[in-house]
Amino acid sequence: MQKSIEIITRSSETASEQFDKVFSSFFSSVPEGTAGVYPSSRMNYTSLLLKFGSTRKSEFWIAIDPASSNVLARVGADIPMQRQEEGSVGFFECQLSELGRSAGLLLLARAEKWLHDRGVKRAIGPMDFNSWFQYRFKLRPKEGDAAVDHPWEPTSPDIHLEVFAQSGFSESIRFSSFFFEVSGREIWDAYIARLSSDHARVLDEGFQIRGLKWGAELISDLKHIFSLSNAAFPNNPMFEEIPFEIFSSMTMASSTNLNGGGSRICFTKNGDPAAFLFAFVSGNTVVYKTVAVHPQFQAIGIGNALTFELCEFCRELDVKKSVGALIRSGNNSELIGRGFSKFAVSSGQHEYILMQKEIA
Repeated sequence: MQKSIEIITRSSETASEQFDKVFSSFFSSVPEGTAGVYPSSRMNYTSLLLKFGSTRKSEFWIAIDPASSNVLARVGADIPMQRQEEGSVGFFECQLSELGRSAGLLLLARAEKWLHDRGVKRAIGPMDFNSWFQYRFKLRPKEGDAAVDHPWEPTSPDIHLEVFAQSGFSESIRFSSFFFEVSGREIWDAYIARLSSDHARVLDEGFQIRGLKWGAELISDLKHIFSLSNAAFPNNPMFEEIPFEIFSSMTMASSTNLNGGGSRICFTKNGDPAAFLFAFVSGNTVVYKTVAVHPQFQAIGIGNALTFELCEFCRELDVKKSVGALIRSGNNSELIGRGFSKFAVSSGQHEYILMQKEIA
């Protein structure tokens, strides 16, 4: 008779370093085209956040196959400081098998009970602590190019979403990425012309726009980006402030291999940070990732002014593809993402969801 799946709880382990090593090194899949860099970067990411989790009201679990001693699944749960009735469930991985599915279901039930016992009424997932970190499932269409995974996307096998659904989680928020083909520089010219009046007006009003300082000097700009993100995104799901050291460590590590020359930061005439746009070029594709404008300066065209300069950068490089990435449905940025369709040819759209479960 087969023994029951063994569940190991981080807080119960005296050898926490060994637990963290096993937890960080277990992945159920590697997205196509990222082999060789994905596992090591994910291990470093997970190790960093496990240490961060030690300072929070968090718990982590691993499921082990007693017959082989192999890891079958892992999960973590966290309660934010400012939202005591909501908790996140993340770091989820399970083997791509029925035994892995069973282990995943057991761990989600364990995480749910842990949250419930601490007064949490609603579980949000998949989410590693909060929206500063990795979250969301990618919805996979039955056929077509839109099923291709990209390194900057939240990617996971279908079984992950299925396990969450089997555990009673349902869709909470939807996100989209918009893909476009840019046939020639005249497309960039047309979009630049559309944005030029906002760009000119923003500069006339005394705002200053420049590129980010890359390399060792990036840290100074990251402090501005960090403060702007805190001001601009308080309505993000499970938003809370995190230590700048965590934010800068992750950003510095991920920026080393990116061509972010089109990214921009905007200051008032007094030198105060007003907005930033983060984008990078991967191959012949520009990924429009984040635009954040301080609430004091919203709705005056700064986002368009930053996009204007990004488009000039793309025109000079003769970039052939554009992606408006991971945009929340109903967000103002969705208008920018969809608006580019008036100039370039749409080549698809990716969909993602964040899920939730009432556990009261």
